[in-house]
Amino acid sequence: METLKQVVLSVECFDSMREGNPGPFLEEQQRHAVLTARIAAEVVGEPRHRDQNFTAALLHDLGRILIAQHL
Repeated sequence: METLKQVVLSVECFDSMREGNPGPFLEEQQRHAVLTARIAAEVVGEPRHRDQNFTAALLHDLGRILIAQHL
């Protein structure tokens, strides 16, 4: 169930930004965010914090993406 929640969060987070042609910047940011999130979930000390670490890592560069959309 955890994996399903993580996949849905990943897809929803980036699909909402795919208006028109997202270009290579958004695709690269999505790959980076998902990889960072997976690593963060694996290296966490306590298993109960895996979801929180995954979410924080997934969203860590969200501001860069939002700024790039509005330039």
